[in-house]
Amino acid sequence: MPHVPLGAAPWVDRLASTPVRRSFVVLDGHLEPDGHAGHAPGSPGVLGTIVRGRRRRALDAYLLLLALWPWLEQQEQPLTGADWAVALSCGDGTERTPGAVSSAWHDLELLGLVERRRIAHGVVVSPRREDAGGAYARPAPGTDEAASCLWLPTSFWTDGWHRRLGLPALAMLLAVGAATAERPDAALTNHGTARQLGFSPRSVQTGLAELERHGLVVESRGRTSSPRSATASAPQHRYRLAPTFVPSRIR
Repeated sequence: MPHVPLGAAPWVDRLASTPVRRSFVVLDGHLEPDGHAGHAPGSPGVLGTIVRGRRRRALDAYLLLLALWPWLEQQEQPLTGADWAVALSCGDGTERTPGAVSSAWHDLELLGLVERRRIAHGVVVSPRREDAGGAYARPAPGTDEAASCLWLPTSFWTDGWHRRLGLPALAMLLAVGAATAERPDAALTNHGTARQLGFSPRSVQTGLAELERHGLVVESRGRTSSPRSATASAPQHRYRLAPTFVPSRIR
């Protein structure tokens, strides 16, 4: 199958800026080593399972399904496996076949993130909630729930970031988005963040480094109080999203 950029697909104008609930990344808390503003540190969400299992095509498929859902749920006929394969194919020559897409949906079913229903002219794939805990409903604009989401702009797809970022980088883009959904930046450490996300410190480090190279996150360095340190302080690394990915500029 020849590669066709997502931007050339006839339904690309149906993409929507996509809210992703923080529970996809971290459950029951905030992503910061010691919590934030009285909140306890969170525990790993489904994203951690996806990264540990190296289920990249499943992650891409779920995020694209959420991006298209406002349009898809109004359609009488679902997209074909070939349509999904073209949209999810990588720019490095790695092509997704309909069989690979079907495998991704299967992985997502096992994770509790999608439901599939066969009809006369195809298979309807519907998203489930980001924490795999129930039916999906898109957060309503202007609500507190929408304000607490991380957001993926349509440019994530049309500019090819879904093809250009490695799995650790994509995971950390979602993680930084979750950590900064309601504040300007967040202090993240390789080991503390890895414990909360459910994957390795190396993946955290690799992902953040790639995002910085692409200019998608900005790091600021300072110091924080540390009673155990001889100087009573320790280095602190804080991260924020590039303006393209800041929620208030997307919605």
